[in-house]
Amino acid sequence: MNKKIKLLLVTSLILNMLLAGFLVGEHVRRQARRESSQIVRTFAETYRVERDQIAAERAAALAMLQQAELDVDAYAAQVDKISAMQESLFKAFAIEMADKLRAMPAAERDALIARIKQRSAGPRRGQR
Repeated sequence: MNKKIKLLLVTSLILNMLLAGFLVGEHVRRQARRESSQIVRTFAETYRVERDQIAAERAAALAMLQQAELDVDAYAAQVDKISAMQESLFKAFAIEMADKLRAMPAAERDALIARIKQRSAGPRRGQR
């Protein structure tokens, strides 16, 4: 073989290996994202009723604000009720997340926690 063909063959092999490595890495990353998204989706489906109740209580609080005569005590009680419901939902999520994380291997757990930290450090909805 002449030198040009050897060089072309070696270059082609190196590029194919790089491409294969990239594709495998992307597959692993997507799989990790899918698993973390599945945990959140499962939680959202499990606690949909509670989330709908919180939304209804918020709507009731907004309706109170639209009344001509605002009953401040009733509104404050409504806000306290919403806050308690949100706190209960957050605690349930935290406990469920801890149970799922405890069942994961250490490497997966660390990867998921790093992803959660990365997401929580980013801009919030409406702040982009």
